[in-house]
Amino acid sequence: MNVSAPSQTVKSSNYSTRQALIIYTIFQLAFSLLLWTPIFYEYQKISGLSDYEIFRIQSIYYVIFLLCEIPTGALADRLGYRLSLKLGAWVLLASNLLPIFWTSYAGFLTQFATLALARSLISGASSAWLYEFMKERGEPNAYKQLEGRTRAATLIGRVVGWAPMGMAMAWHPAIPYWATAACSLMAIVYVYRLPPLALEKSEQSERGSMRTEALLNAIPKLVTQLRTQPYLLMVMVQGISIFVLARIVMINLFQPILKSAGMSVASFGWLMAGMSLVEALGSWHPAWIRRWVSDLTAVWMLTLLISLSLIPMAYGGVVGVVIGFSLFSLAFGFAFPIQKQLMNDTINNPKQRASLLSIESLIDRAVCSIAVLPIGHMVAGQRMGELLLWAALGSMLVTTLVWGFARNMRHKTAN
Repeated sequence: MNVSAPSQTVKSSNYSTRQALIIYTIFQLAFSLLLWTPIFYEYQKISGLSDYEIFRIQSIYYVIFLLCEIPTGALADRLGYRLSLKLGAWVLLASNLLPIFWTSYAGFLTQFATLALARSLISGASSAWLYEFMKERGEPNAYKQLEGRTRAATLIGRVVGWAPMGMAMAWHPAIPYWATAACSLMAIVYVYRLPPLALEKSEQSERGSMRTEALLNAIPKLVTQLRTQPYLLMVMVQGISIFVLARIVMINLFQPILKSAGMSVASFGWLMAGMSLVEALGSWHPAWIRRWVSDLTAVWMLTLLISLSLIPMAYGGVVGVVIGFSLFSLAFGFAFPIQKQLMNDTINNPKQRASLLSIESLIDRAVCSIAVLPIGHMVAGQRMGELLLWAALGSMLVTTLVWGFARNMRHKTAN
């Protein structure tokens, strides 16, 4: 299926399918270009923060994210996905400007707090908007391919953006943050060009009447949905397993792993750019995996591969780090769009789509917030190899148990 061909116009606007998807892709690219990612650990170190303070900020970031997830998901479901995306873009701009002018523990903590709010505002709303858009077009099965290709485009953008950041920081430490703020401005421009959904227009009066309703009233309905659909819960937990592992290794541990292997700061951006290129290859072709196994089994197998890739990172030196991160990135590139499609296909109530997708993000951030502090202590204690080995064994055990339970529930439902 050639999903990029504009066979007809979007029901709710004069945009063709191709035009709308290009706008969505550019918005996602601009929003996700946190160009300071390869160097923020070193930037905070030279600003006077200790390892314990750096990892404590990251733990608090995850706590704030999980506290924001359900309210922002409910906000998106009631007031519209695009409103949530617009708010997220504006908050992100403020977040990226803070470290330039406020280089203290309080400043970095505020930066990460506002970043958590910005990302929670778009975490469920963006996927929900794309899925509902394609559903209105009569092509919901194309969502996975589009989600994967959108992610691939953002990853390729990171290849270009991340590669010079280590050298840019050596010239002037704040350049990565100024560049990221410019990307945030681009995200603001393009989010206002996203077309409205027919769902938003047809339910406008209903949404308006619910503006005074407490957003937390949505929680009992979400709990009921998960309780009556145990398979949905297992699919969500499987996604949480892979997202937690990816987030901890690729964000929180990336720079400490490279430093423990003796790599220089200037190499951080280039390696992260290379990882993004490999991940983009997987995200562009998720259908390769689905030819052989179901989506549920594909996510399980890819999580096992990700877990195994931690071993060369722990004990292989520079070569092991490069090989391990390459395998890690490729497997996660395949897994991300497959898991997103699986989750969206399992949700049977579109009015709860953003909220349920947000719950998945909420729980994975909750796990990260718990894990980051002991991880910080192990990093400070020079126990990187032990940390990665235990992470590999634990993730393989958890994901295998969840996959087994999910398969059993799916067979019971089918029968």
